[in-house]
Amino acid sequence: MPAPRDLRFDTVRGALLLIMAINHVGSDLSRVLDQPLGFVSAAEGFVFLSGVLSGRLDHVVADPGELRRRAGRRSVRAYACHAVCLLGVWLWVRGWMAMDLGRPWALPYLFHEGQGWTGLGSGLALLYQPGLLDILPMYVGFPWLVPLVLKWHARGRGLTIWLISGAVWALDQWISPAHPIVWGPVNTGAFHFLSWQWLFVTGVLLGAEPRWERRAIHEPRRWMLLAAGAGVLFLWAVRWSEVPDYWDLETLERLTQKTPLALLRLLNFGLLAYLLAVCGSWRPGWLSVRPLAMLGRHSLAVFMASIWCAQIALSFPDVADSAAGRWVRTGFTAASVMLIGLTCELHARYRRRQTVGARRRTGNGMAT
Repeated sequence: MPAPRDLRFDTVRGALLLIMAINHVGSDLSRVLDQPLGFVSAAEGFVFLSGVLSGRLDHVVADPGELRRRAGRRSVRAYACHAVCLLGVWLWVRGWMAMDLGRPWALPYLFHEGQGWTGLGSGLALLYQPGLLDILPMYVGFPWLVPLVLKWHARGRGLTIWLISGAVWALDQWISPAHPIVWGPVNTGAFHFLSWQWLFVTGVLLGAEPRWERRAIHEPRRWMLLAAGAGVLFLWAVRWSEVPDYWDLETLERLTQKTPLALLRLLNFGLLAYLLAVCGSWRPGWLSVRPLAMLGRHSLAVFMASIWCAQIALSFPDVADSAAGRWVRTGFTAASVMLIGLTCELHARYRRRQTVGARRRTGNGMAT
């Protein structure tokens, strides 16, 4: 029998999905959902949690070939979902243009420039990653890191591969611009893969190392909790200008950039994630919310729905001119992702019942 799912992981993942969906449509709720606890967004949590779950699920697989096959399936699935999202948005834009409704300027530019073929082709080639269509491409590459990381971990060299991954992150901080590169049909998106891979690799290693979880989370030292809490409080105060500026604005922006996952942002996330993990260990019920867990169990479908909802909502910029219009956007997006999650959940339950029924029929047939 497979191990039961941990409701806490699904709940956190579902909460992150809902936060991202709401923030993408310019909701008034973004005032309290967009980086409220410091220089940390939902994206960091989602990438890190993906790594943790990959490490927890795959570190028990002894066959390297099976690990590579798993990586291949996950990579193909991520690309297929990205292609479906991309094509859906492209068709929406082309339909909008065909009805002569004007240019949807908030939507990907190359989709409504000319016939849109350049945007579609470069998007499918992962060269063009406009806003909201720049997250899933990372998950085309992330799965292939898992077999390599777990191979080094199994040999007792987890720290070595972590330092190598960190060196790649540091190199990217030095050589890459802090903003997406936009040049013709190329748009590198808001996430540097070479930087964000360190967060994913860290998650894989922590997920594959139960001793760390037992020592640092289930039996935390008081000084660790105090240090993490103080760090989070300080960075929160810096984020909301509650303390004197220790850096000029240019330096602070460079240290907290999201695209290259800059140093202070990475530190802020690490401290906050540690405190949340300890909280989930001490009070599991606080991180066990079934409606959110439902979203987390069907994360790919829910995320795809959030992208489409955001693109549809952004096609009507005039709606955002009033508070009522922005709340309509918010309600439409939240209701849509919940509906998609519920549909996937009902379908999964139906398939489980079908599977159980088939096994029972097979067992009865063998008994007779």
